[in-house]
Amino acid sequence: MIDFSYYKTSTISRRVTHRCTLSESDNLESYINNLENCLEEQASLCQALLIGTTQFFRDPDAWVYLKTEILPELLKQLQQEEKELRTWVSACATGEEAYSMAMLVDETMRELGILLNVKIFATDINLQALEIATKGIYPETIVNNISPERLEAYFNYESAHYQVKRSLREMVIFAPHDLTKNPGFSNISIVLCRNVLIYMQPKLQQQILRLLHFSLSMSGIMFLGNTETLKELQSEFVTINSHWKIYRKRRDVKLASTALTTRAPVTLPIFNPYKPQKISRSRLDLVLANVFEFGFGERKISCVLVNQDNRLINVFYNSANLLTIPIGPINLEISDVVPPELRLPISTALHRIKRYLQTVLYTGIRLYRNNEVESITLRVGYNQQSSTIDKYFIIFMEVEKLSQVALENNDHQNKFPRVGSEVTEQIMELEYELQQTRDNLQAAVEELGTINEEQQITNEDLMAANEELQSTNEELQSTNEEIFTMNAQYQAKIEELTRLGDDLDNLFRSIDIGVVFLDQNLKIRLFTPATTQAINIRNTDINRPLSHFTHNLDCPDLMEILEQVIQTQQPIEKEITLSTTGHNMLMRVHPYLRENGASDGLVIVLVNIHQLQQTQNQLVRINNLLETLYESSPMGLFVIDQEFKILRFNPALVEINNLPITEYVSKTISAVLPEFTNSLTPLWRQVLETGEVLRNIQVNIPDTNDPESEGWWLGTYYPVELENGERAIGGIITDITQLQETQQQLLASQRFIQRITDSHPGIIRIFNLEQQSITYINGSVTQILGYTPDEIIELGANIIATLIHPDDMERIQNHYQNFPNLAEQEKIEIEYRLCHKNQQCVWFSSREVVFKRSSTGKIVEVLGVDIDISASKRAIQNLK
Repeated sequence: MIDFSYYKTSTISRRVTHRCTLSESDNLESYINNLENCLEEQASLCQALLIGTTQFFRDPDAWVYLKTEILPELLKQLQQEEKELRTWVSACATGEEAYSMAMLVDETMRELGILLNVKIFATDINLQALEIATKGIYPETIVNNISPERLEAYFNYESAHYQVKRSLREMVIFAPHDLTKNPGFSNISIVLCRNVLIYMQPKLQQQILRLLHFSLSMSGIMFLGNTETLKELQSEFVTINSHWKIYRKRRDVKLASTALTTRAPVTLPIFNPYKPQKISRSRLDLVLANVFEFGFGERKISCVLVNQDNRLINVFYNSANLLTIPIGPINLEISDVVPPELRLPISTALHRIKRYLQTVLYTGIRLYRNNEVESITLRVGYNQQSSTIDKYFIIFMEVEKLSQVALENNDHQNKFPRVGSEVTEQIMELEYELQQTRDNLQAAVEELGTINEEQQITNEDLMAANEELQSTNEELQSTNEEIFTMNAQYQAKIEELTRLGDDLDNLFRSIDIGVVFLDQNLKIRLFTPATTQAINIRNTDINRPLSHFTHNLDCPDLMEILEQVIQTQQPIEKEITLSTTGHNMLMRVHPYLRENGASDGLVIVLVNIHQLQQTQNQLVRINNLLETLYESSPMGLFVIDQEFKILRFNPALVEINNLPITEYVSKTISAVLPEFTNSLTPLWRQVLETGEVLRNIQVNIPDTNDPESEGWWLGTYYPVELENGERAIGGIITDITQLQETQQQLLASQRFIQRITDSHPGIIRIFNLEQQSITYINGSVTQILGYTPDEIIELGANIIATLIHPDDMERIQNHYQNFPNLAEQEKIEIEYRLCHKNQQCVWFSSREVVFKRSSTGKIVEVLGVDIDISASKRAIQNLK
């Protein structure tokens, strides 16, 4: 709970009025009722009273003075004393002043090369403000108060805001604290309490200043707002800078705290000094006049009653004729209705009685009138037992008898027996004038004292007014910030609505869908451009009934449908035809619902489904084609679920085991094709688990038509996503029994040819002209040349360079590079030498024919048979 009883009434009044206006209350009484029942409004009013107006380096010159004149000396002193710097920023609000202090301390220590342990305590009673201060996140507008160098050194810029760097945030400790209750900290070197006292009454201001005095260490620094003063505690501080309100603690004593009590408001009567109070003339006044006349007899007396403002209230007796009403506007000031000689004594006597509250008596006042000198005795008194707020003073004036004056003259003559009567009379006059001068001087001194006090009071009033103006300025700034924030929010909303409007306009222009918004009376609110194709309306037809316009829809009961939706609040959907183009349209009529669910009209949506229906028809045709292909496919097709239950199959699958189609319906595949299931179940589970496709899986099972023979099937299995999201298995099975038999026959033929070539005494080879390499060679090469067939094939394009005799190499290269275009079955013979693996030379007679041609007829491979003629060559050589 926060006690606002000692806050300034004007501030509270303005903030309550402000909240009353914002809450749209009719009057203050209704707002109070709302405040008593609404916790949210209580929190809002509390936030409004806790004016959190602040900024970085507010009053920049004051912070410059603090950095240049205060901090260097203080930091050096603390370094010598080996103490830490303890700073308290009270009423820190959202933390700007706390971080400003942290920046100054950090900069000063860096410039002086001083390293100290620094603790900056920042407190406030507003928890929401402390949360913002702890995060250290501030808007971009702080660039107006912080230099670019400090922004770069102490802030990070992130998405349209600045955040205080962690190094600076770690210097400041934020905590909640009520400044009016207790000091909070002790041994503080610098305490800041700026622009918070201006919202409080003087008694609470003094209480807070005493608590701050307690928190300061000896010679500690206190930094106040530029309109805040110490007043009664001025003697406890040394003024360092009177303009920026920077003070130093004078002595380390504990000041007595001021007890604050919550008091009920006191209503005082209002006295208007310019409106004389009417005192009724009663019989008592007549009796009182008779009493004066009887009691004083022939004595010349004037007795009157005046108020605190020295204004005449009542005349009791005036036998001395000392009261005169001047000609002109009536003026009841007592000094204006008495002779000039009595004005100063009466003013002085009234001042003294107000100040000292004691009866005042003046005697021997000389009055010259009617060519005579009279002595006046003046007495001013009041009733001390009176308990009324307004005090009344009785002024009693008596003109002394001439004998008394003469007696006084004789006394003076006795004092100066040796002096002549003229000299004596002159001395008496001088003494009288001296006494009068003394009295006048005393009265002037007292009058000046009164004026000084009045000026001091006026000065205090001016200071209070200055504080009030400052607090009002703070409130105005806070209100300005609220207005700026609300304006920014409204501006953002306007921009958002503008963007939303532009988005809707572009959406309406870009989509080829007719949309019409109608109110409860079926008047047009808004429509898209595509609507004009179906309904004959224009942009100028907004707010006109839809029934006033013709349409191009094959829907004569359109208005009846709209009325039905208005009454039932149930949407209606209907396919209609656009008469101008013959296109099919889908019309949907829905209720227009507000955010609270209340109906506020209709929405008509017209969708051109002509192309959609064409696409749908095309899809139907494609689906029928696919169904035909599925049914007529020579390969067996099926789909099974995760339990291997058959979901779909085609006739070709039925032919595998010649079972009736009815046997496949709602059966598992293991029931109809058990031979497949036994070998393929693990693979199907793999497809379900991994989602991978398994291709060309061969299965060998007994032929259902001839159990003694085997059948071969080739299958591919792939994942299929069902409509319910589950994974199934699709399969394609092809009967490859004949293909398998043909392959086996080919393999038998290849083995037969391989045996023939291996048994041939010569070398049988296939030479690729494009690659200039041997792609096949029989096993006889090992016996003749010492190379295995694999070694010959691995030589690749190096075969000629490796095996051909150097003397025959060029001829053989030309032979194969320019191989003649032989006809089919045409042979070509050539002799050449090959090198044995042991480097011996072997003569061969080669006979070659075309083995393979390209699609263009070009010879690609040549089949050659090489016969060893080395013995013949040696015999011929021997014969020679």
